[in-house]
Amino acid sequence: MPENYRNINKRIGIVPYPGSENYSVTEGERSELVFISQLMLNAVRLNYDIPEVNVNGLYDAQTADAVREYQRINFLQVTGEIDPLTWDALAEDYNMTVRDNQ
Repeated sequence: MPENYRNINKRIGIVPYPGSENYSVTEGERSELVFISQLMLNAVRLNYDIPEVNVNGLYDAQTADAVREYQRINFLQVTGEIDPLTWDALAEDYNMTVRDNQ
């Protein structure tokens, strides 16, 4: 990864949804996107009463439960899947949490 990308990423935090418009991260998936989602979910626990998740890159039932609770609290469609709207809300909350706790 180029050095200038790392510097830009540090300034802006997590960016909008990296998947395609109709793509959702669902239970059973194992990927970097799941890993990042789990990191964000655990970070925003500072501001939300959602369950802690294991950060292992596997979208398991524990992760789906935390996503459902996050969606419910934020008036998003409660699916337990990370769709573009859920990702963008979570990324925004994550970025604010990181900035507020530096």
